[in-house]
Formats: sequence, structure tokens, C-alpha cells
Amino acid sequence: MAMSDKQTQEKPVILYSSKQEKAKPILAKMKKATGAESYVFLTRDGVAVLDDTPEDTHVETAAIMYATMYGGSITAQSELRKKGPENIIVNGEDSSSLVTSVKTKYLLAVVLGKGKTFDSEIRKTISDAVTELSDVILD
Repeated sequence: MAMSDKQTQEKPVILYSSKQEKAKPILAKMKKATGAESYVFLTRDGVAVLDDTPEDTHVETAAIMYATMYGGSITAQSELRKKGPENIIVNGEDSSSLVTSVKTKYLLAVVLGKGKTFDSEIRKTISDAVTELSDVILD
């Protein structure tokens, strides 16, 4: 008996609740240390796993767009025969966003408010959080 396309498709990556509980304090500490306005921890296919965003945020849309931006940058670099990005930064008039990889299946998007930049200290804090998250999620 042949399996249907739905049965053979890869299931979305889910971070089990015990791992989510371990990840929450890591992300909260990172947010406080960086002064970030918000963050979204998401799968590479754009599913928000954990977030700390304003009440009126459409987290699902933001997660999809962060994953698309990151995936697009990988494709662009690949076409130029270059390695994929370590992270991407988008600067705007009232905020800046950084999207970085967490192991092979996740991304972390961090948003800073107006006038803040991803200086070396903030980037180090985010990198440390990514290392801690990597130990928790174990892909």
C-alpha cells in the first residue's frame, strides 16, 4: 500500500515543552542583557516556537518573513559560491533586526529599538545565548 504525499512529507520541527521551558530563561536573559525590544525563536521553515513580542504583533507572519530572509541570504550566497551567512542584520529607521542560526533547525531573530545597534558586545551576548540554546535543544 502506497503512502499518500501527506504521509511522506516531513513533519514540522517541534521543540518539546521540556526544552521550551529550558530555553525560556536563556532567551529572557539575552533580551535583558541586550536591551532588545523583542525576539522570536523559530524553526527554519518559519514556525514561531517561543517569542517575546508586543501584544499586537503577528508573530506567525514575522517568523515566516525572518525564515524567508535568512533562507534567501543562504541562496544568494550560494549562487555566488560563498558560504551561507553567520547572521543577517536589517537596519531600519526605528529598529534593527538580527537573524542568526541555532543549530541546523532553528533561527533566532532579535529586534533592537531606535538608536541601538548590534555592536560587538550585543552580538557576543546573542552568540552566547545561541550556544546555550544549542546545548538545550540538541537538534
